Amino acid sequence: QACSSTASATNVPFAGATLLAPSQTRTHRYVGVANLRWDITDGHAVRVGFTYDRARHRQTGEVMPVQLNGEPFDVFPVNDPMVDANGVVMQKRNRLSYATLAQVSGEYRGEFLDGNLVTTLGVRAPFFKRDLNNYCFTTSETGNLDCLSEAQTPGYATANPTIQGPQQRVFKYDEVLPAAGLVYKFGPSMSVFANYSKGLQVPGTDSLYNAFFFAPNTPSARPTPETSDNFDLGLRYRSSKIQAQLSGWFTKYNDRLASAYDPETDRNVYRNLARVDKYGIDGSIS
Repeated sequence: QACSSTASATNVPFAGATLLAPSQTRTHRYVGVANLRWDITDGHAVRVGFTYDRARHRQTGEVMPVQLNGEPFDVFPVNDPMVDANGVVMQKRNRLSYATLAQVSGEYRGEFLDGNLVTTLGVRAPFFKRDLNNYCFTTSETGNLDCLSEAQTPGYATANPTIQGPQQRVFKYDEVLPAAGLVYKFGPSMSVFANYSKGLQVPGTDSLYNAFFFAPNTPSARPTPETSDNFDLGLRYRSSKIQAQLSGWFTKYNDRLASAYDPETDRNVYRNLARVDKYGIDGSIS
């Protein structure tokens, strides 16, 4: 189990006073990794693995006055937060998240032509789940919030029917991701290599919470994960005195995730950019 607490602080003016308004996160995380390898024969082996990762994130944003010199009384306002006239803790965010990953994987590695040809074939299947609980009203697509007490929530919701109120949303993402690699040796120093892999990147927690601004049954409320196809091909030289490598690579992204400017709202919004291609040449010598 890993437990951590962090706070990034900012000072904000409030009714003529300056308040410390950090974003505080408390994390409890459990991770388990298991691998099993079988050497079938010399030069041929298979490996299977399983990974489980579960994290509980409690994210709040309590506020606290600062001293006359601007120094905080406590860098963690959660220890003694400011409350309103009704005794309700004042904060800029209030949410509870559970992030879970379960992944199975397998790999084969084989040597051929007296060890001069090495091949690797693999596949992994990650299953992501995000259980998100937002206890505030989301007032913009960039994640602005109004955090109220339970007594104030019904009246605020009635007066602002178009604003998404406190709620829970569950997101699930999964994909089968193959990979393959090839290395061929030309003598003791020279070799050529080629690789392919498929990648997956799911939207981050902050981005998913920003999507709470949109009604649950709309496409904008469920960001699409980013997938990629990655290729590289290169030549490598290794000796007792010199190591050098030259390679070319190409990555094709589908539903690329990025922060992009929205002219209709005049704001930067996290969104999918459809297909994006990246390519280049890498070289090194030492």
